Amino acid sequence: MQITLSHDWSKLFFDPLIKTKDLDYFENESMIIVVYGYPYYCNEKKWVLANELSTKILEEKNLFIHDIDGVFSIIYINKKRKICKVYTDRYGIYMLYYMLNQEQITLSDEIEAFIPQISHFDINKKSVIEYLNFGYVLGDKTLIHGVRKFSGSSIYLITKKLEIIREKYWDILDIQKKEMMSKDEFRSEFNRHINKAFELEQKIVLPLTGGRDSRLILSACLKSKEKLHCYTQGPSYHSDVKLAKTIAKYYGIEHLHYMTGEENGKDLKLKVKGKAGILYGHLPFIEYLHVYELLEEEAGKGDLLLTGILGNQLYRHHPFGNNLPISNNKTDIARFIVYQTPSAFFFRIRLIDFYNNLFTGQNADSIEKGLIDSVFEVLNKAELAKSKLDFTRYYLFNIYCSNIAANSLKLTGRYFKIFGAFFNKTLLKQLKFADFKDMINAKLHEYIIGNNSKYLADLTYYNTGRIIKYLKLFGNKISTKIIHMQLFKHPDIANYHYWLKKNNSQFLNELLNYESMLSSPLFNQVELERIISIYIGNRTCLINKKKLFLNFSIDKFMINLISFELWLQETSQGTPIRFL
Repeated sequence: MQITLSHDWSKLFFDPLIKTKDLDYFENESMIIVVYGYPYYCNEKKWVLANELSTKILEEKNLFIHDIDGVFSIIYINKKRKICKVYTDRYGIYMLYYMLNQEQITLSDEIEAFIPQISHFDINKKSVIEYLNFGYVLGDKTLIHGVRKFSGSSIYLITKKLEIIREKYWDILDIQKKEMMSKDEFRSEFNRHINKAFELEQKIVLPLTGGRDSRLILSACLKSKEKLHCYTQGPSYHSDVKLAKTIAKYYGIEHLHYMTGEENGKDLKLKVKGKAGILYGHLPFIEYLHVYELLEEEAGKGDLLLTGILGNQLYRHHPFGNNLPISNNKTDIARFIVYQTPSAFFFRIRLIDFYNNLFTGQNADSIEKGLIDSVFEVLNKAELAKSKLDFTRYYLFNIYCSNIAANSLKLTGRYFKIFGAFFNKTLLKQLKFADFKDMINAKLHEYIIGNNSKYLADLTYYNTGRIIKYLKLFGNKISTKIIHMQLFKHPDIANYHYWLKKNNSQFLNELLNYESMLSSPLFNQVELERIISIYIGNRTCLINKKKLFLNFSIDKFMINLISFELWLQETSQGTPIRFL
């Protein structure tokens, strides 16, 4: 979908390109309304439709936004008044991109749509470093200079002079003590929220693992279990699969198991062709190929997908776990976030020195400072934050969660209507009052599950601790190097690093040839080739704890680099590339 507004509004251009499942629009002589995503009315049993929304916008102006929820971006263009408004969801999920110059502003749901409009493919070097470290870009910037994304929880006014004015209409921290719910009130609201999905559609698809998040959601679905279709993805030995099968059989719920194994990792060169755009260049898309394949299989088995994504992050403070910054100082908090967030250069320990000479014109200290500064800029926008927990929660919600969830859910939205089990404007604010230890120990989850279903509450959890998981992963690295096979069953549902090296070595060597890489100007050749050789050659290091974690750091860096290089090759379309 693409909309272009010219400076004099004489060349208003709207092209839906292809009307997809997640795109609805209405146009007449006076207005254009586009509904991108899946908003629904909080107090009605229906989705928000573009043709019905026209009356509400005219009568209520911006007030309607408070009566809807879900994941969406809504565009309203008044042709006569020559104004455009963009309404974004509270969670930063269904975001749009825009590019502004002196003559026009272009809006699109795909970042690649801007490439034909630029003479040089100018890549934001700061964004690339963030991407290679975290696997996503911080803030509203993108990988391309001049292309930005609209932020969540906002109403944007684009005037006839193409000025952009932002108003924030919702904040996760904006709640008073008198609005605090009891545990039972929270449980009732959660159950009511889940029931909303069954009011909107007749056949509900639920990913089921047997973990706390999916068990919590299922516990609220049991009164309507005949409408459920569940699926589980993973190798047959995985605890998720075993638990899900047990639960589905007990309740008599329709359930499918999709096996993941080496078949998923074969012929990756063919599988990735034309796919880099599916995650819009903002996540290491290679690791999502099995999700893409699953959605292709699941399409048509239900009307709405009830997703439990971000339950850990929003409700349990993952990935920071039981840690908090040492003080309320924003610089300390920014440094804590950089060190604790899953990343390549800081794998819960400072590893950036290993990459000291990797980037041209930058060393380890300047990269670390740049990342901390980027996080600090985010924290500066947390106007209502008063404690270090407020700041970390704000960052998790506005940066970590929106990036982790946004692209995968927009991919899912091509196949299903989306309903987020943990995306609820009332419940999310209540988390400000949650006890920190209760959060990390999932006490709220346990309370709701226990009151909804004794069977699910009493069912044993198969929980592989983090230490055991990394010991298995590390043991596999050693055995793969020495005896060319894995010693332990892989603890995750997909093992792309192993598949890449075992079955796709020619593809890797071709893609990561420095002389032909489009991203090569970013790097010093000797240093990049050293890291690539460590990755491809499985050169596992046993010297100390820091070196041990370096093995996983290189894995994360390389999967990000591979995804970035593939994205560059697919989207540049022959346009000259510059790194600025």
